Amino acid sequence: MKRAVENLPRSMKASYFPNGTYPEGPMYWGYGTEFTAVLLGLLDAGFGEDFGLSAQSGFSQTGDFIRATTGPTGKPFNYADCSLGRGPSFAVVYLAEKFNRPDWFDGVERNLFQNYAKARPEGGRTGNRLLPLSLLYLRESGEARSVPLSYYSGDKALVPIAVLRSDQTANAAWVGLKGGAPSGPHGHMDGGSFVFETGGYRWAVDLGMENYTKIEAAIPDLWDSRQESGRWKLFRLGPESHNILRIDGAPQNVKGKARFTECTDVSAKMDLTALYTPAARRVTRRVTLLPGRALEIRDRLTGLAPGVSVSWQMCTESGPEALPDGSLRLRHGKKSLILKKNHPGAWKIVPAEELRKPFESPNPRAKMVSFETESPESGTIELVVHFLPE
Repeated sequence: MKRAVENLPRSMKASYFPNGTYPEGPMYWGYGTEFTAVLLGLLDAGFGEDFGLSAQSGFSQTGDFIRATTGPTGKPFNYADCSLGRGPSFAVVYLAEKFNRPDWFDGVERNLFQNYAKARPEGGRTGNRLLPLSLLYLRESGEARSVPLSYYSGDKALVPIAVLRSDQTANAAWVGLKGGAPSGPHGHMDGGSFVFETGGYRWAVDLGMENYTKIEAAIPDLWDSRQESGRWKLFRLGPESHNILRIDGAPQNVKGKARFTECTDVSAKMDLTALYTPAARRVTRRVTLLPGRALEIRDRLTGLAPGVSVSWQMCTESGPEALPDGSLRLRHGKKSLILKKNHPGAWKIVPAEELRKPFESPNPRAKMVSFETESPESGTIELVVHFLPE
């Protein structure tokens, strides 16, 4: 017990500093934070205190992280080796009571508990093993609290992120932005990548984690994050599947770090230069929520060699259709979204199944949509894409 109390602050700093963001994404947040909550609950019950562990920097804010990274659809911002599903969490209940933040257990989180109960009325011995501990900490909703619509990890986070949201309704526009280095913990080659929801559907997706056991047999260097590692040749983990920029089709620099330089309630700007050096002198991406639950992504590249190919790519599970005016329509049932770009030329649509290796996990609904442009003599390119709900 003494060793745990002495050593846990080290991992808590790596996990939650400075504003509660978890470097390995929401799924691993659940794994690490649930067992942290168990320990703190035991210490509180046995000794009447947790010996300062809950006061570690960022821990009292980590409920904001898990709330912000859960989209209006209930799906998480699944960067790194993170799955797309989310279930009810004992840790959320514990944190809400511990820090007097009942708002952390309102809305989407409460729905996750209710849906889980409906799906498993008979209980059983399988499933969420720590969930029964929630009964020790559940309480009625407290006083309503004004919750910020945006969330920013701070650039000192091991893996910085930003999340912007237009409103608190189920139809809100919601976008998550990923910073950090591909060589980070459970990292993917996704610096500058984004996911986007509006109108109750996720239009820009991240396919998430691969099956470790199956892939380790085929790729012995799966956990090697060096530039030439086989890890980056896997579809879901490398550059091919992520919503990023490519310069001449090259991978990102694994030790380069995408940093945030601005973050407001409706916009965030990233400096991606270190991911693309020396192919470009400077690369930035600005993401802005617009009226009507729309979105703008504005990328600027300078210092390119003339004639270099720059491509903009995005993964979607909707039905894409290239339109005669150069825009792209995405459809899901009766819902549709228009993507308008500022450069001429056709959209390219490629089913994800054509891009994976036979031993990789299937992605039957996923398509990669992209367009390319060539660097002019000036070496400067500005790409602007608008996401417009119809």
